[in-house]
Amino acid sequence: MGLETEKCPVCGTSVKKENLKGHLGRVHSKRPGSTAERQVVVKSAPVFRSHKKRNALIGAGIGVTLVALLVLGVYFSHVPTMGTYQGPAAAGTQAEFNYLSQQSTDGCRDLGNEIANVNWINSLADDTYIQGSCCTPMAWTDYSSQIPGLTNYSSISIITPDPYNVLAKTAKAMVATVDLRLSASQQSTYNSAMNMTADKGPCCCMCWAGYAHEGQAKALIVQYGYDAQQLAAVLNFEDCCGGPGQMNM
Repeated sequence: MGLETEKCPVCGTSVKKENLKGHLGRVHSKRPGSTAERQVVVKSAPVFRSHKKRNALIGAGIGVTLVALLVLGVYFSHVPTMGTYQGPAAAGTQAEFNYLSQQSTDGCRDLGNEIANVNWINSLADDTYIQGSCCTPMAWTDYSSQIPGLTNYSSISIITPDPYNVLAKTAKAMVATVDLRLSASQQSTYNSAMNMTADKGPCCCMCWAGYAHEGQAKALIVQYGYDAQQLAAVLNFEDCCGGPGQMNM
């Protein structure tokens, strides 16, 4: 009686019918498309794709974060460079106004922070200039009247000849007495003078100029015997906020 055989559907070899299943398992278990291999492919493909997608998202997120930090760093760390150039012409001239009105080293920063503003002033080189207006654009009508008024105080070193072009050495001398203690009567003079100024204070805001003018005002009261009206006149001439109509003289 002959043995029943059957050809292997993969390799064509004649194999006992009862052994065909074992033959397929032993010889062709790793063939392309087998069940075992299909399971490996099915399991590995989505894992690979998910990791690739996740890594791409992480990389994109890191890139966006770095760009954002760079932009913010540039924005917050930007401070105009101080210079030693006084300007193209004499104080009070149209040419000097045209130059100073385009400068930006005089600006509002660290408002209300005395320590930060005093430290900033004292960090400047003595021969550099704080130039421009601190809040709003300069106005020619005010500037052209302020300079002649300030020439009357040329003998007092802590009074700047041009409030929009302040030598750092002068600013340091002004702010040096910001914490000078006043007597009750001197404080009353100071308070009255502040109410008389166009800004109702030493400056339109407590930036570097606010603290510099405060120190200057105290020195003028204590060392020079200024009364409220005299003091208010100096502060109005020294107004560096910019904008038309700031003067009140």
